[in-house]
Amino acid sequence: MDIQKDINNRNIINLISWLISLIPITLIFSNAISDIIVVVCSLFFIFFSIKKNNWAWLNENWVKIGLIIYFWLIITSFFAYDKDKIKLEKLRFRAKKAGVYVDIIEKKEISKFYKFFDCVVLDVPCSGSGAWSRNPQQKWRITQKLIDDLIRLQFSLLNKAKTLLKDNGKLIYITCSLLRSENESVIESFILKNPEFSIVRQKNYYPSEIGDGFYCAELLKNN
Repeated sequence: MDIQKDINNRNIINLISWLISLIPITLIFSNAISDIIVVVCSLFFIFFSIKKNNWAWLNENWVKIGLIIYFWLIITSFFAYDKDKIKLEKLRFRAKKAGVYVDIIEKKEISKFYKFFDCVVLDVPCSGSGAWSRNPQQKWRITQKLIDDLIRLQFSLLNKAKTLLKDNGKLIYITCSLLRSENESVIESFILKNPEFSIVRQKNYYPSEIGDGFYCAELLKNN
């Protein structure tokens, strides 16, 4: 009798946990159709389990994996800032389509996020030389003065981003440039002036039939 009572208690706990999980799951999937599908399917399993007194499905691997994904989404927060409002609107649309909520930060709010983030992805303005195959006219508009101005801006953004990062956090630096002066040279100079950072990895991706060229560096802020 005690064993059966214990099983029933665990079933009730499982039911309550599942019901609670419906709330954030519904919030994650912002699309109304997805909301309906998630809620209806979840309620079906719950009522079926109550009627048949069969909770074996809760031990299925697909349920456990699904819950892990859901809770990962719940505890993970995404923030974005760009001075170009049009780009932010495009981001908002794509994030909604993907079922991910992104909190848009205003410029005046940035200072509030001092040492707040575990990871900062910095997609900096650049010459765009990795995309010249799509925009060949850009090649003739690039001057040394423009490159110098861009490098100064890239340094400025790196220095701002480092203040937003927690100790042991990751800083991802991305350009759509193939110029060393905007890529490796910028990162090497940044690390020289900020020895608390180290390079985890960096790589140039050259233009191909599947996409433009770009550069990516992963930096670690050592404690």
